[in-house]
Order: sequence, then C-alpha cells, then structure tokens
Amino acid sequence: MAVKMKDLIAILTILTAIHFSQATMVRTCEWSFSNASYDLCPYQLTADSQVPYFTVWDNDTVPGVRNFSYLFNVAASLVTPPDAQTCNNISLRASYNLPLGYCTNISSSNPNCIGYIETIDVTTSAYQVSHGHSTPGCYRLHDGVSPPIWSFYDATDPSLGVVITYTNGDYCQSSLNNRQMRLQFVCDARVNNYPDKEESVSESGCTYTIRIPTALGCPVECPIVDGALCSGNGTCDFDYTANKPKCFCYYGKFGDDCSANQDPDAKTEVKVDDSGYIAGLVVLIILLTITIGILAYLFLKLQKLLKRPETAVVGLKKKQAKQILNEESDDGNDQDNKL
Repeated sequence: MAVKMKDLIAILTILTAIHFSQATMVRTCEWSFSNASYDLCPYQLTADSQVPYFTVWDNDTVPGVRNFSYLFNVAASLVTPPDAQTCNNISLRASYNLPLGYCTNISSSNPNCIGYIETIDVTTSAYQVSHGHSTPGCYRLHDGVSPPIWSFYDATDPSLGVVITYTNGDYCQSSLNNRQMRLQFVCDARVNNYPDKEESVSESGCTYTIRIPTALGCPVECPIVDGALCSGNGTCDFDYTANKPKCFCYYGKFGDDCSANQDPDAKTEVKVDDSGYIAGLVVLIILLTITIGILAYLFLKLQKLLKRPETAVVGLKKKQAKQILNEESDDGNDQDNKL
C-alpha cells in the first residue's frame, strides 16, 4: 500500500515531536519528605538558559590515565545533547562490537550482559566524557527516562542537604552494574555556587558522585532572604525538639528567617502600681456621697415649705408682731424711767 507524502510528513512530524519531548524531558525539581522540603529549581537548566548543561571537571586528574569531565542537568535531561566532538560514544564495549545501553539482568555468569542490554535512544540527564584516555569514550550515566531518586544527604539530619541519583546508565562490566551519577547538594551558606568548575568527584563501582556546597541544598525551612541563608543572621540546623530543620538565629535576631530585631513570640507584660489611683477614687466617692446627702436634705426641706405656704406666712406674721410688741414694750419702759 502506497503511503501518501502528506501522511509520511505527518508521521515524521509526530516522531520528531516525540523524540524532542524525550530529549528535553523535565522532571520535578522539588522534593518534600517527612519533615523537610527542598527546591533545586534554580539549578534546572531550560531552553532559556545560557548553557545547555553543566560541565564539571574532575579535579583528580592523572594525565594519560584519568581525565574526565561530567555533563549534567538538575532533575532534567540536558537541554541539547552533547555534540559529536564532545561525546563520540566510543567505548570499550563498542570496540568489541558489544551493544550499548543498560543491563536489565545483571549476573556474574553473564558478565557481558549478552541478550539483556536495553539501548538508550534519548538524551539523558548525565554523561561522563573521557579525554586523552587510552580508551576515550562518552558514557551515559542515566537512561533519560527514569526519574531521579531523591534522598537525604544524611538521613539523621535533614538540614545537611539533599541528593539526587540518576540510574540505568551504560552498563559497566568491570563492576557488574549500570553506571550512575549522584549529585550531592550540601547545605552551605554560599548562595550562587553553581557547578561550573572543578568539583570533587568520587567514583565507586562506576557510580560517580559530585559534591556541590550550596544554600539551595538546605531545606526550604531555612529561607534565603536578600541573597543570604537565614538572612545572614543565623545558621541552618535541625531542631530535634520540634523534629524539623530551622534557622537558629544569632544573638539579638529573631523569626523564622532571623530578620527580626525583636522576638515576635515574646509576651510584653506591663505592671502598673494603681494603689494611689484607688485611694483617690475612694476619697472622691466619699465627698460625692456627702454632697449628694446635703443636696437631698435641702431639697426635702424646700419641698416641705412649698407644701405649707399658709403656715409659713402665719408663722412669719406672728414673729413680726411679737417683734413689734417687744419694741413698744421697750419704749414704754423708757418713758416710765424718764418720769
């Protein structure tokens, strides 16, 4: 059956889209477990980044014997695959026409893993490139599909850092396992320490570990404020009482990020001696009571007078008449005395 040209173009477009999506597969760059959380997203390279991958050179170099560089992204595949000149896929297995990929059934009875090699056809998250080696090559340290494995740098102290591990890299016959890469993000006060230079790279059984001291390796419970871990006023450590990591502030600094100058949880208690106010209030009440009593007495007297006006007038007239008689009596006595 003939295939129409437009159908062929559509199929190629779909296949290209699938390959591109695999080549730029982005995985979560955040991890939370139990009592600590981590955010490595600032390290994840994207199409908008200036470089397609980080390049780290092993500082343990022996000319002609050991000279490796490592290409990787953080919790994502490389933005673009390494070029052919950098990563030419020449390896010891290829020189013996053995398939390249990871072994799905590792056994000492089948050290070459014949019949159990799963090929790696996509851009992966990590590569090892040898330079000036007797058997130069480029090895995948990840299959490009499996999500990274997250773990604590130290399971007994989450404040020390976090580790992501890439698995199912090219098969390593000498160690009878698949190559791996471990990125150790160790909690450190350095905020802008990007892995773009010589780093300490250790190797054990074709597992390659890169140690990166950075503030991004600290749990998010120890905030980065104004470009400094714990605002530059404390250290990130584990609170065994609260069972979680936190900023331990220097003297005179407070808060979750050590940016406050006063303890927000402190209770201010003000004591006021109010005995003088009480005594004055008692005196005022007594005076007010006396005043009210006097006014009440006068008011009652006035009410009585107003209710008996005639009695009041008669009493007044009697008093005036008596006063007149007394005056006349005094005048009569005076005249008698004159006679």
